[in-house]
Amino acid sequence: MAKFTHGPLLSPSDATSAYDAGAVDSGTCITLPSGGSTPSPATVPAVSCLPSLVCVGMAKAGTDELRGWLSLHPNLSSSTDREVQYFNHGIFRAMPGGVVGPVHHRSLLEAALRTSWSEYAARFPVPREHIGRVLTFEKSPGYARPQHNLSRVANGIERHVPFLMRRLMPSVRLVLLLRDPVALVRSRFVHCLRQAGRQRRPPLPSCGGAVERDYESMLTAGAGLLRLEPGGAAGGSP
Repeated sequence: MAKFTHGPLLSPSDATSAYDAGAVDSGTCITLPSGGSTPSPATVPAVSCLPSLVCVGMAKAGTDELRGWLSLHPNLSSSTDREVQYFNHGIFRAMPGGVVGPVHHRSLLEAALRTSWSEYAARFPVPREHIGRVLTFEKSPGYARPQHNLSRVANGIERHVPFLMRRLMPSVRLVLLLRDPVALVRSRFVHCLRQAGRQRRPPLPSCGGAVERDYESMLTAGAGLLRLEPGGAAGGSP
């Protein structure tokens, strides 16, 4: 069963020691500095609580719509960001001096997790009076696949995402949305073309060329991936 937000409230100074003691899990709440001051846990009006539910993907499989529907529930509270991407982006930025090249040692990532998990929790604000009555959640499709924009400097981080999530939140529940592979590839390809147009870059090298080889391999793996007949049925070869 997913954990509701709960006390006791941790202060920022307790964050690292609580992590070391194994006292951090889904629903753990922490007070965070506001306006340059450190509020008292007994008087702070709002706190931040780690999520109990994480939608990990897949990209272009309806994760945005799921987030919208879940946000309507009075006992569910979403992250402030549309996609948090902490375990594959934020934690990389928390590593002292960053890292260049493949990430082979979990110890580097866990050291960053130990000192920066409160920054992740800050994405999930909860009114003090709602503690014990709400679950916080997020969705980050990037947790389920490699991130190309990070692969140039810190490739391999995505392989450690499951370990990092379990280390911080042993009780977290994961949601994985799947989609018909043909429709998924088509959606991703169209999305890439739109992004290329907005950024005024050549679409073909970016969406099916050397930069995004996974698009190219999927699009050429079978016939009819780009052309669909009325009703969604695959047509002939493009």
